Amino acid sequence: MSNGPRGALTGGGVVLYEDEGSEISDAERAHEERHTDQWALFGLGLPPAYYANEAVSQVTGHGSCWNFFERWAGFEDGGYDECERQRSGLQPLPDA
Repeated sequence: MSNGPRGALTGGGVVLYEDEGSEISDAERAHEERHTDQWALFGLGLPPAYYANEAVSQVTGHGSCWNFFERWAGFEDGGYDECERQRSGLQPLPDA
């Protein structure tokens, strides 16, 4: 079962999933683990930076495709729509 976009919320090193008892794929787990890395790097600066990126992305009509933090976490691993990503012209960032 895929949670897809917004199926989980990561806060620090804790990942909360939308559906209790649902199974997630290794790719989805990797996506959320990258968000925990973002928390480790940005600390409490992450939420305002994330939501500012999300707001710009949404207002410009690109869904979450222009959100740097979702790009970094990996669109495909997070279940974000492939055609939306191609339409925006953005590519996922390479793994570090």
